[in-house]
This record gives sequence, structure tokens and C-alpha cells, in this order.
Amino acid sequence: LTVLTLGFIVWYIRTRPHLDLASLHPRWGYLLPAALCTVPALALRGRKWMLLLRGLMPEVSYAQALRSYAGGLSFGLITPGRVGELSRGWYLPQAAGRGWRIAGLLLIDNWLDFLAVLAWSCLGWGSSARPGPAVALHCGSMSARRVR
Repeated sequence: LTVLTLGFIVWYIRTRPHLDLASLHPRWGYLLPAALCTVPALALRGRKWMLLLRGLMPEVSYAQALRSYAGGLSFGLITPGRVGELSRGWYLPQAAGRGWRIAGLLLIDNWLDFLAVLAWSCLGWGSSARPGPAVALHCGSMSARRVR
């Protein structure tokens, strides 16, 4: 999937001669609002992780789930392929003997993140002036899979 995505990006850039990457300038005015969105985003992700954990460990608190999420995130940033996120279970006191189940919940959590990014990407592509047939086909096939 990564190779196909990278190939699509390279093809897209090469077929658009009017795309001048050197003329792009950072918009520093967006940095502060983006930084301010980080705290609520982390809080919501911690809440989502707590809701996923509640099916396995009903006694987990929001503080424990947030600590687990943030701890796994820090290891995930420094390991290849975000393998370090598997350490989320280390930060949960009730996790003894439930490592594989927590790893499964981590996969579900990452899959939900992927679906959210895919949905927002399709909405963004769909609202552009000329989304193109490949994008419409991809978004349509993902929608059809979700309906089944």
C-alpha cells in the first residue's frame, strides 16, 4: 500500500508541470492554531483508547488510558514502523497477561485512525475542482466496502 501511494504521488507530481514546489512558502500564521489543536487531539485520542480498553478492562480510568496512549506514542515516534506503540500495555497496571489482546486493540485503534484519514481525504478530494477518475474510483470502492 505504501509503495502504491508513493507511486501515485510521484506520478501526480510529474504529470502536473504547473506544480512548482519551490514557490511554496510556509504560512507561519497557521502554526499557533495547529499547536493549540494538539492538546484536544491528544485528549480525544486518549478517550478513544479508553473506550477501546473498556471492553477488555472495564476498570481502566481516563488518566490511565491517556498515560498509556502518550507513553506508547513516545516509543512509537522513535521506533521504525511505530512498533513502539505496542508498549502501551506497559503503562496499564491491570494489563498483566493481556498483552496480545491489548496489541489487538492497538491494531483496531490504528485501523480507526486510518479510516478517519481516508474519510477526510475523500471529502477533501471530492470538494476539489477536478478530483479525477482515480480518486473517485478509490473513494467509491472504499465506500462500497464499508456498506457491505
